[in-house]
Amino acid sequence: MVVHRAQKALAVEREPVTEVWTRRKFQAHELILAPTTTEVKDRYWTNLKSVMVNLPKATSNAIGGKTLALDGRLRADFREPRAQDLGVEEKKAQLGSLFFAIQRTSVRKDANLMLSHLASPLSAAVTLPNGKKIRIHTPAEGIPDVPILSNPEALPAKTRLLAIDDLPLNAIRVKEQEKRQQELLALAKPKALAKPKPPEREKGKGKGKEKQEGDLAKRSKKS
Repeated sequence: MVVHRAQKALAVEREPVTEVWTRRKFQAHELILAPTTTEVKDRYWTNLKSVMVNLPKATSNAIGGKTLALDGRLRADFREPRAQDLGVEEKKAQLGSLFFAIQRTSVRKDANLMLSHLASPLSAAVTLPNGKKIRIHTPAEGIPDVPILSNPEALPAKTRLLAIDDLPLNAIRVKEQEKRQQELLALAKPKALAKPKPPEREKGKGKGKEKQEGDLAKRSKKS
């Protein structure tokens, strides 16, 4: 079940948060959740609301080795929480995605849901407008792996769900942030002052002076 809670008094953000609890007991690996979202990004992932997609090698090479992630920022909250809804069970849970609504933690021992990726082949039959049928089969290595959350241990009823965050994606996010900061610092640095060039001598001015001095020297010798 989904419940809206108020933030702690000392929290930076005072907006209500969404919590997901079990209504009944679940055996180990009985609870399996997959993400639902329309946002696939290669950068600017929402912290604690994104999960990396394991791409086939051919697909990864085609997009230049970029990292793709499913972003659940629009699916994490089932609706705008109101003050009168705090502590009340959400009646329209189908409007959001439990996968992204469940809060995340980077501490593995605190999580009761673990993240893994499921590889599965694709088999389908397509009927064309002319009645011709086409069968499609793609092996698992040619399809992106599906990220899922599951419980490695049994969960009693009325247990708050807490999932391990996507730690590899977090590491990539930190590197991207550091890279952008370095780029901004490089742009902000003033350009090094170029070594001033010596003033150019005006054409003919120096030569005329040298000629005058030469003529004076010749006259003094004759005298």
